[in-house]
Amino acid sequence: LLTWKKQIKNVLQQDPEAQLKLGLNPTPDTEISFWKTRANNLNSISEQLSSKPNRRILRALEIAKSTYCTDFSKLCREARKARDE
Repeated sequence: LLTWKKQIKNVLQQDPEAQLKLGLNPTPDTEISFWKTRANNLNSISEQLSSKPNRRILRALEIAKSTYCTDFSKLCREARKARDE
């Protein structure tokens, strides 16, 4: 769960302007590629989050009143929101 949480955060924190900030001159194709990759990653995350095994895990965490549950649920909402944008 912790590894998955870290991976999701990495996708959410990707900066579309990173190459500009590094002083590079990305082309429009580079930006299009960034957004396509991000969309694919977010769609994949969304599919995994809504899978039956994942829902069972989250439910078990809720029942156990795990401290991970709140943070992970918040991260799931952020991932869904980013995908919908």
